[in-house]
Amino acid sequence: EVRKNKRKQIYIGLDDKNNKIGVCRFDIDDNMRTAEVSLNLNPHFRGKGLGRDLLEISLLKFRSRFKKEIIANVKPSNIPSLKVFENCDFYFKKKNKDTLLFTNKAPILTDHVSGINLEKVVGSFRQTESLFEVLKNRIHSISHDKMPSFQEHQAFVMAHPYRVWYMISLKSKCVGSFYIQNDNSIGLNLENMDKHKINFCLNFIESNFCPYPEKKSLVPPYFYLNIPSSDTKLAAMLEVLNLIPVQTSFKL
Repeated sequence: EVRKNKRKQIYIGLDDKNNKIGVCRFDIDDNMRTAEVSLNLNPHFRGKGLGRDLLEISLLKFRSRFKKEIIANVKPSNIPSLKVFENCDFYFKKKNKDTLLFTNKAPILTDHVSGINLEKVVGSFRQTESLFEVLKNRIHSISHDKMPSFQEHQAFVMAHPYRVWYMISLKSKCVGSFYIQNDNSIGLNLENMDKHKINFCLNFIESNFCPYPEKKSLVPPYFYLNIPSSDTKLAAMLEVLNLIPVQTSFKL
């Protein structure tokens, strides 16, 4: 019956030995406006990064036939599924009763008031060069005492170390970046910062991503920023934007 139903599209992933990796299903709503995607991976193939591959290929095939907004409902506790959908450019839309609703509808990446533009870091050589220039010009730092070499920096970028990472540009010139880590911490580096630019970046994070679930004494249930203690200008701006100080860290 599913095969005869045009509102239901099912794609089965196979490996090179014809073993079933999993199933990706699209259910088009009655109004034919949106399609809900669900992913079910064979337990024997979980933890190998194949969920993302299956979803990406299924999305390509579905989009070649249908031009619709695609949504996904994911349980907040299912971190592997959250990562798969985020890596395939799905963005948080709203909280439902028991799930988080994601959409593949592209977010607003440009702030027309300040002129800044956001670009997801995917590890291209152009992005790596731009981020390295920003790193060289950085005044305040937490992560390193010695400037890394370009090769070290390139290897770091290619390793995709963060949950998400965005480059911030102004008139086509990279002026900073921000990232989110798996512990819900946010790193922000921005040249010639002002309240409007910072606020746009923080609103972008709040509107398109959801904190990972709380783990007692490990992960708080909210996003938080780590900033160098020497960056008093940024600290003052964050307090003006009504962010609440929660921790002071000391280096041994």
